[in-house]
Amino acid sequence: MIDKFEPTMKGGLTRAYARRFDPRQLAERKTFFTAPTGSAYAGESMLIFNNLEFTSAMRGIEPMMMMKRRPDIVKMAEAEMARLPPSAAPSKN
Repeated sequence: MIDKFEPTMKGGLTRAYARRFDPRQLAERKTFFTAPTGSAYAGESMLIFNNLEFTSAMRGIEPMMMMKRRPDIVKMAEAEMARLPPSAAPSKN
């Protein structure tokens, strides 16, 4: 299944990396990931981000992050609500 999506994923990643890193940095990245340590890291990095130890830690800070961002979220919601057309009056049927 992944074979079907791989070209699209690679294209997106290529553009994302090209925007963020210059050619020298990309070459250094390639050197790192072709070395034994870089190869080991590449093989484990996505698994680490989905590991219970990491996801549990993230769930622990999520409420704090949301409370800190709450004023911004409320402002964004209010701005979006202000852009909506006025609602029609309910019918009296």
